[in-house]
Amino acid sequence: MKRFTFLLLALVALNVSAQEDPYLWLEDISGDKALAWVKEQNAATQRVETEPGFKALHERLLGVYTSRDRIPWVKKRGKWLYNYWQDERNPRGVLRRATLEEYRRKSPEWETVIDFGRLSAEENEKWVFKGASCL
Repeated sequence: MKRFTFLLLALVALNVSAQEDPYLWLEDISGDKALAWVKEQNAATQRVETEPGFKALHERLLGVYTSRDRIPWVKKRGKWLYNYWQDERNPRGVLRRATLEEYRRKSPEWETVIDFGRLSAEENEKWVFKGASCL
């Protein structure tokens, strides 16, 4: 049974990879078709933004996402817990770290690893954090 399942999955994978990507045209970012699609998506978004209740919902959710009371989400790497944090003082965000012992405190002391606002100012480049992968 395991062998059959493996063979079936392999055949499905081969068939999927053999099919042409129906959205390949989106990779031509300055192409007429791609730009027309973007305009359609923007128009749909702008319609939603004008619906009754949208602004109130947006403000409420923004308050939740930017609350000082939010719990820092962390990723453990060795003895360190890393966290990407944005607030009113750090609109571009900071990548910071703390030990587990420090993280458990009511007001942990974080060590800044990368301050993206400072880096952007120093290098005259608008840097953003899009995640980190480590071996």
